[in-house]
Amino acid sequence: MITVRPALPGEPSHNLQRAGEIVRDAYLLLPDYPPDPEYDVLLERVADRLAHGTVLLAFDGDVVVGCLTFVTEHGSEYDDVGDPGGAIIRMFGVDRTRQGQGIGASMLEWCIDTARSMGKARVWLHTIEQMVAAIRLYERRGFARVPEHDLPFDGAVGLAYALDL
Repeated sequence: MITVRPALPGEPSHNLQRAGEIVRDAYLLLPDYPPDPEYDVLLERVADRLAHGTVLLAFDGDVVVGCLTFVTEHGSEYDDVGDPGGAIIRMFGVDRTRQGQGIGASMLEWCIDTARSMGKARVWLHTIEQMVAAIRLYERRGFARVPEHDLPFDGAVGLAYALDL
């Protein structure tokens, strides 16, 4: 059974390490992933993100199978949108052997429900064209492209998506 929860204070380091490996692999193992050495190092440093947002973990039993960073504080170090009424999903990954099993959808729903309960007006995220399965998930859930919020990444364009709540 899959459970989704925020990382707890004192979260075991092996959980955060595994979460970092999952997020790193979700990006770096994509075909045609445009490397960005500075960003690529951040993908694995899940523990560093605890002070800047909610690190959301998905578990199958006691094994971490997914991770994302959920940012609700406008002006946070990880606020790449600048929308005071929005929440942001960042650095999202599901274990490659577990993709297509609803884990990412469960994590996405947690973020949407939490943003709604906080009174947020929308949920934002950026992705890249190489993340085909992720884009399908976002669009199925009702996220829409917002090209005016696209961001230049090293070797790629961060495609902006938003879901109005």
